[in-house]
Amino acid sequence: MNTSIKVIHIVSEQIFLTQPFLQVMEKETGLPCRGSPQWPRESAGIGSPGGETLILVDALSSFFQQRSSTCQSKGFDPPGASPYLFINFGNSHPLQPEELKKGLKGVFYEGDSIVGICKGVNAILKGDLWFPRKLLAKWVQQAFNPEDAKNNGSQPNIGNEDLLISTIFQTRVDSIQQEVVKKTEAILTKREKEILVAVASGASNEEIAQKFFISLHTAKKHLNNIYKKINVQSRLQAALWVTDNFQSENSE
Repeated sequence: MNTSIKVIHIVSEQIFLTQPFLQVMEKETGLPCRGSPQWPRESAGIGSPGGETLILVDALSSFFQQRSSTCQSKGFDPPGASPYLFINFGNSHPLQPEELKKGLKGVFYEGDSIVGICKGVNAILKGDLWFPRKLLAKWVQQAFNPEDAKNNGSQPNIGNEDLLISTIFQTRVDSIQQEVVKKTEAILTKREKEILVAVASGASNEEIAQKFFISLHTAKKHLNNIYKKINVQSRLQAALWVTDNFQSENSE
């Protein structure tokens, strides 16, 4: 468990639903859980510094509506530095990779069960991220094709079956970013970038070979070279690396 998190706080006006929710969350995570219609004061820089509270923001709450922007480049505006996640989320609200930098650790959609949310929260407490596969693929496409992303700003149609827990800890993400800074010579070729996008979008080795008219052996060889260059060991790590690095390059 991430020892820096000591409290879980849900921001919601649905008090009649919040209390049973918090009781289950407290039992499943072993952490004290509380709720209120507003962001907790100590996590907004009033009192003790933020960072010790994991905040669950109800996307149906007025607080979420007030702090959210319909502009895709801005999104949700957290009033403090605490890590947070969304519950009761809907596809109509845009999510962008920049929200990761604000502290967003995961998202849970309308209709997700309490059991599923508790599972995700426990994963986040261990340092994982919790995002849908289709959303991650969209971010990767945006990183490589920012102009296409502007022309196609719709949110992907995400179903419960697409929810995916990342197998990479946040500390691992940080270490990868530091390694990239040190090894700037690790530049991917155009073909390697194309293959990396395909991998991050969920394509198998066989599908990559078919798409680029290469043998399965050549596809695997390309992947091994890509992984070595960016210092990752899995498809998901590669996708997150792309989101963290190429997105920042294109935004400059």
